Parts: sequence; C-alpha cells; structure tokens
Amino acid sequence: MFHVKHFNLPEEKIKRIKEYVSELLRWNRRINLIGRDDEDWVWDFLVYPICLLSLKIRTGTLLDLGAGSGVGGFVLKIINEELNVTLAERREKKCVFLRYIKTKLGIDVDIYCGDVREGVFTGFDYLLLRGVRLETWHKGIARYIIYFGEVEGEWRIKEVIKWKKGKIRIIEGME
Repeated sequence: MFHVKHFNLPEEKIKRIKEYVSELLRWNRRINLIGRDDEDWVWDFLVYPICLLSLKIRTGTLLDLGAGSGVGGFVLKIINEELNVTLAERREKKCVFLRYIKTKLGIDVDIYCGDVREGVFTGFDYLLLRGVRLETWHKGIARYIIYFGEVEGEWRIKEVIKWKKGKIRIIEGME
C-alpha cells in the first residue's frame, strides 16, 4: 500500500489526509461516493496520483469538475495551501458530503452545487477531470486541463505523468 510519507509531507498534512480518507470511507458506506470500501484502493488509486500531481500544481486556481467525493480538490488543497480550489458537483448527496468535509476539516475551498454549464466558469489555471468525459467545451474553462483517462482526437498534450495504475495528462486549454 502507498503511504503519503513517501512525499515528505509535514505530519499535520498527513494527519488531515488520513482524516479525510477515514471520513470518505465512513460516508461511502451510506451514500456510495466512490463505489469501493477498500482503504488500500483509496490510497493507491485515488490519493497517490493526486499526491503526484501536487508536485506540479502548487499555486493558482483549480476547478475540480464533477468533484464527487472531492478527493482531487481536497487533497491538493491540503498539500498546497496556496492553491485556490473550487469543487463543482451537480449531485446534491455528494455536495452534502463536500460541505461536511469542508467544515469538519476546515479546508478552505469553494463548493458549487449544480451544473457548471449553467454558471460562469472560466479563467481558471487548471481544470481537474477525473471520472468525467473530456469534451471540447472544457477548453474554455482553464489554461490547462488535468485529465485522468485516454485522450481521443486533437488535443495538445503538454505533459504526461505516469503512475502504476495509469496516466495523468496535462492538456492545453484556453489560450
């Protein structure tokens, strides 16, 4: 199993990530946030790649679109406090969890509950997409799109971060 200590994080940040994972697993038993109750899977498949990503993204603004359980936005914010994070989720039951975690752990993020196509979302430095299909309209939201998945069509890939379970693609967005 992966351990966050491999990233030389301060003990306080490790503690907050562990608290988040504990709450995620507890809530997941009731409202199916991530589909699996396997703690090793959460660390290896969800937290580890975000820790890798945190080495690249330290400041700026990030929109976690289809945030779901919020693992991307919350873990990035815990690690890099200078990053301004917005979590966007359209399912109310998941928004309840996001608001709970924000309050319980005191994580300074903005939460938008609704469809981002109905709001004004543009000008971000990064758009995080995990479990969301990549679509051309995403380009207008941020300078860079961080995508967990295969890319088809004409996209300008700036960088690929490889990990044992897949690849994270950083794609050029708006110019």
